[in-house]
Amino acid sequence: MFNLKKALALFITIVSMPAFSALHLEPYAGFGNYTTTIDAIQGANSDDYEFDSKSMTTVGGRIGYSMLLFSAGLDLSMDSLDSGTRTNTGLFVGADMPILVRAYAKYLLNSKIEDDDLDDDNIDVSFDSGYVIGVGFTGLPFLSINFEIEKSKYVYDVTALNQEVDADWASYTLSVSLPLDL
Repeated sequence: MFNLKKALALFITIVSMPAFSALHLEPYAGFGNYTTTIDAIQGANSDDYEFDSKSMTTVGGRIGYSMLLFSAGLDLSMDSLDSGTRTNTGLFVGADMPILVRAYAKYLLNSKIEDDDLDDDNIDVSFDSGYVIGVGFTGLPFLSINFEIEKSKYVYDVTALNQEVDADWASYTLSVSLPLDL
């Protein structure tokens, strides 16, 4: 049976939703550490090899759509590494809690490493998969202090050995961002 009150309430909810939505822009900058673990090379008498932890700096931004306490969109970032750069493209979703905390996750669509050391050794790197989980403190005016943990997988094509080797990337980053809902 048709209920006029429920239909009217649904109509008002749908019509008023755009008033709570906005364009989400969020530039960020930060620093962190990363480690890379490479699987054992076939035919070699070795185990997996883990490189020492190295520092990195990152700059990037998020652009998307926000509605009430949720946001989603595209995340672009560039990391400065010891001997090169890494560029990430991903999708993010986030939720702002009413207790000065926000949480978000990124699914990496693409990542490209340009490293002079790898080029010198004739090693091509291709991206396999990756994700990032982050939390932020929003108690400061206009700013958010964020902590992120990333896990990614790459495939190293070692030309000299004519084989591919899997590599795991693990990093953590501390950043400051300016989340704007326009």
